[in-house]
Amino acid sequence: MEDMHRRISFRNGRGLRLVGDLTTPNGAGPFPAVVILHGFGHTRASRRYKYRSLIGTLVRAGCAVLWFDMTGVGNSQGSITELTPHAGVDDAITAVRFLRKQPEVDRERIGIFGNSFGGVTGLVAAAKQPGGIGALVLKAPAYHWSGIRVADLRELPPKTVWRGRRGRYRTIVRGRDFSRSGRELVSPSLVRRITAPTVILHGSTDRIEYARKLHQLLSSPKKLSVFQGGGHQLRGTKEEAQRVEREAADWFRKYL
Repeated sequence: MEDMHRRISFRNGRGLRLVGDLTTPNGAGPFPAVVILHGFGHTRASRRYKYRSLIGTLVRAGCAVLWFDMTGVGNSQGSITELTPHAGVDDAITAVRFLRKQPEVDRERIGIFGNSFGGVTGLVAAAKQPGGIGALVLKAPAYHWSGIRVADLRELPPKTVWRGRRGRYRTIVRGRDFSRSGRELVSPSLVRRITAPTVILHGSTDRIEYARKLHQLLSSPKKLSVFQGGGHQLRGTKEEAQRVEREAADWFRKYL
């Protein structure tokens, strides 16, 4: 039987309309549900990061899945220059609130899957909703902000442009707001407020020391799953991607 799928939209705390999709298992529900938070510069449809395959795995595990474009990317309103860490947290929190109101969803069983930038913003969103998030899966969370001095970022121009694949260009805010926002995200006291069981999926070659530090700070049930030889975002091989999906589904199945 086919999964149920519908286009959705909601407004974040800054009034911007964010667009996404809600996919649920076939049946009456209500279902436990997962919000997927993509990485910086991604969209919900980014093929390189295999979000669609992950969604299929989670739905087969019995979860409804909300996947949406964060501020300034894909079909959502705003500019990517507005997507500071604080803005990402706002997007995540309003997505969870929206999901709780859906009739297909069990409002007491909500989880977050965050990738890179989405991993850190999801972590903070969970800290700001004690008891409101049932489980966290953090794939390569960009916790390395904790090792960057604010001055290092402030020395960069307000907008830094880098050349993406196939000649495409993107603009990233790297001014004072971004650096201050990032530092606040990785406050150890904030991390210790997390109550949701949390698994960190991390490549051994991707600043693993920061993943270990984050894991150490967590006081909730936790696990650090290291992918030997894996790089950032764990998209090097089909086997890596399948393991990410399997571990994510197992974690949500256990704790939601």
